[in-house]
Amino acid sequence: MSETEVSKRLQSSLSTDKGRFNEITVLSQKAINDGMSKLLESYPELAKVEASMEGIGTLNATLQSSQLSLDVTGQQNAVSMYYCTLGSGTIHFGIGREHSTFNGVDLTEDEKSYLGLILGHWYVGEDSKWLDRKKRTLAYALHTDKPQTVNEEAPSFPPTSLKLQTYPYIAPNETKPGQGLGSVGENNMLLYLQMTDNKPFPDVRILEYSGNYVSKGMNGTFIIDRNIIWDSYLFRTTAPKLLPMFNVYTYAWVASASNTNLFGEQWSIGLGDPGHSSDASFYAWKQSDTDALTWKWTPSNEEQGYQHTYKSDAGWNKLNIDCTTSNILSSVPGTGNIKASGTTDVTIVCQAVATTYPMVAEYDYTIHVQITWQTNITVTTSDGGLKFSLNLPSDLTEAFKVTADPLKWNGETGGFNKLDEVKTIYQNFQDQLVKQFQNISFGDAEKSLESDLNTSARFVIPGKGSLAYKDPIFNNNGDMMIEADYVI
Repeated sequence: MSETEVSKRLQSSLSTDKGRFNEITVLSQKAINDGMSKLLESYPELAKVEASMEGIGTLNATLQSSQLSLDVTGQQNAVSMYYCTLGSGTIHFGIGREHSTFNGVDLTEDEKSYLGLILGHWYVGEDSKWLDRKKRTLAYALHTDKPQTVNEEAPSFPPTSLKLQTYPYIAPNETKPGQGLGSVGENNMLLYLQMTDNKPFPDVRILEYSGNYVSKGMNGTFIIDRNIIWDSYLFRTTAPKLLPMFNVYTYAWVASASNTNLFGEQWSIGLGDPGHSSDASFYAWKQSDTDALTWKWTPSNEEQGYQHTYKSDAGWNKLNIDCTTSNILSSVPGTGNIKASGTTDVTIVCQAVATTYPMVAEYDYTIHVQITWQTNITVTTSDGGLKFSLNLPSDLTEAFKVTADPLKWNGETGGFNKLDEVKTIYQNFQDQLVKQFQNISFGDAEKSLESDLNTSARFVIPGKGSLAYKDPIFNNNGDMMIEADYVI
């Protein structure tokens, strides 16, 4: 299959043979160089190079341009060449050379080293104009020194450790990257590899190439590991629970059941009770065994069924109740969409038979009520965080449909003339069950879920202030990729 820019981006991964990185901030070489150019335009004072080092020399010059070339074909993967073009100016070395302008000057290798030391001191010295992080284009940095101070209900998963490496851009249907200034290397990348919650880095030297985190023409990407976006966030077990709430409000079970006589069996069905289970894992989504981008919830608990037959010399009563819930979630690669749907079935089958004269009678009935629901969740960005929309209809009952088959009824009698009344009783039971399910506040729960996703439990993206974000999508591995660009 022919590769495309999209397919190369979607195949990129955070995985290594020794584990996964939690988050990666990726910036293209072009974005970095454009950012440095904009900084010099926005802050002219940065172009004034006035620096000295005792015993080395003094530099007074104008910075005309600065560019970075990322090394992606060598063995270091943490090396970049910084090209600094100085305009007018003078340099005075304290060792072996008199005060001189730059025009026509040939510097020795030692003098080049001295010049580099002076420039480095100018950049990071205590009086440097670059200490203001807004003026340091490369200074995407850790924002939270103490992650434990972050509100648990408003998770941001701030990085607790960070390291850099360079990373190649390999064009679709090509096998090798380009390197250098200009178009040949502008799509190569600088990776900010990050771990959260004080976890150790995978024990690997570098993150090997798996795909292009940044496509041609794109400035940057922020990637969130699937374990964070799904397991730690969307499937979280702390309050407020998020996507597990779909399971809470669609779980049906046999609340009570009894058939200890020939006639008059009793039963009730429970549904959608948030207080039903205190077990945090009870409503947990499970990843599909066959599809890494699909999660299911198909509980199989003893309380979901009741099977009992009462027997006596006068006859029998057989009552079977079966409650099933089957919910499914899936992410759609290349989009910010999560598809969610499910079906809940409740089936009650009863047969009552009296065999002793004068009470010779029989009836059997089947009640079947079904709930179906479907929601398409879309993910966008808003003010440095993720925004989740459940796209709810104006009529919330459309999000949670309750239907019932016609009551299946069969009755025969030989001396018992009240079967029509009995049929009416069970028809009423079915009608009441439908009404009970319709009164479940699933739509309101969805509104509350949407509110929690965007307020108290809003996902905050690290790097706000340095980077702007847009167009979140899921890749082929279920990781979230968010397009990023410098805030200048």
